[in-house]
Parts: sequence; structure tokens; C-alpha cells
Amino acid sequence: MAVLGVDVGGTTVKMRVTDGRAVFAEWREPTPFGDPAALADLVARAAARYPVDAAGLVVPGIVDERAGRCVRAVNLGWDDVPVHDLVSARLDVPLVFGQDVRAGALAEARTGAAADASGPVLFAPVGTGFATALVVRGEVLDASPWAGEVG
Repeated sequence: MAVLGVDVGGTTVKMRVTDGRAVFAEWREPTPFGDPAALADLVARAAARYPVDAAGLVVPGIVDERAGRCVRAVNLGWDDVPVHDLVSARLDVPLVFGQDVRAGALAEARTGAAADASGPVLFAPVGTGFATALVVRGEVLDASPWAGEVG
């Protein structure tokens, strides 16, 4: 199963096509600031370029994953954007959507540097923005869209 992974950052969109073992393609594009439709088009073009079975998309900021919305992302110029619906409408494959730092925390806790940790894991990446996420007993603590937003 080939999957397109998309990590939207404040300055670049990082994309990768993988089957979980091998990376078939990897590239970056400038982030289309203030234009969620342009981002959706960018993801659709990437998914059309390679035969993928699914796509995963993470964005920074205050994200309500259950509603599929980015409530606020200052470094993208977004306020209350229905990201999941906007992007999935342009794709022919299933889309998983989430907040970038929570997704990164879960990845590190399950397969990365913290995979052997015996206690809670605090993930604090520094990029264009800053946020944190806490993984306890293998699950990301997610009290609300604002959870972990310390930046």
C-alpha cells in the first residue's frame, strides 16, 4: 500500500510517498500562505503524480482533528479552515488529517527516539512555530484543539 504523507509547515510543505518500508519519492514545495485552496490543489497534484492508496496530511496550529478543521494557524494565515473536507474533495483516495506536533509525538513514541521510553513522552519540536505534545501510555493527550499549544 503506497501512501502520500504531507507535512504542512510555516515555510515549506514536505511530501513523501512510501509503503512504510521504502520511500519512493520525497520533495518540498513552498507553503501557499493564506490560501488553503492552493494547498488542497498542491496535495491533489501530488496524489495524482503517484499511484497512492491513501494520503495523510498534518498542519500546524490549533487543530480540531475530530471536526477536520484548522481553527487557527498564524504561520499559515488561516482561521477556521475545513482542511479535511477541502483536501479530500480533491482526492480519489482516503485522507487522514491531524495536527503536526501531535502526529510527530505519536510517531516518535511508537517508532522513533522514544519507542523504548517507560514513561510519558514530551515532544517539543522547534520550526517556524513552536508547540508541544504529551504521549502517555501510547496515546497523545488531546483535551481540546488547544492542548499542547504553548507557543
